[in-house]
Amino acid sequence: MTIIAGSLVAEAGPARFPGPTSRLQSPDGHYVLLNRDDDVGWSHDGSNDNHALFLLNTMSGKERLVRTYPRQVEAIWSKDAQWLAITDFTGSDSSTCFVYNPSNGQWVDVRSAIEKELAPSGLLQNHHVYFKAVAWKKPGLLKLVVEGYGEKSPRGFRRTCFYQVPGKNPPTLQDR
Repeated sequence: MTIIAGSLVAEAGPARFPGPTSRLQSPDGHYVLLNRDDDVGWSHDGSNDNHALFLLNTMSGKERLVRTYPRQVEAIWSKDAQWLAITDFTGSDSSTCFVYNPSNGQWVDVRSAIEKELAPSGLLQNHHVYFKAVAWKKPGLLKLVVEGYGEKSPRGFRRTCFYQVPGKNPPTLQDR
């Protein structure tokens, strides 16, 4: 990560929220992802989520809610700033992954697409399954890791996956 004017600029791994910083600037500088916690300016909406991500458009100054979350998230900007991958650690036994297009607000549920490919393997029958965005390999190509353990895989499993957004091609899986 590189710090520019008090914001993190995505270059390597994901930024974790809540964490030491509450901002993640897009590589082109047009957007800043902002984290707000319930006790520092986020208006609680009645859900159990006490954290929220907002997207600030630096050109217009307008801000919009991207996602609320209960525990912790990680975010990675694509190098062309067209997509934002968000891993939401929803519980101690699971996480999910989405990609978000900041220009039109489109969400893509990456976990659901990967689950369709993994279902025949039986790995999703484990009681701990984590989907995690790792890096953008090229514009629109997201690298993920799916790992977990449980009754089906007591010694654990780990799969590397590549997902091409906006999701026209099925994800590819690699054993690892």
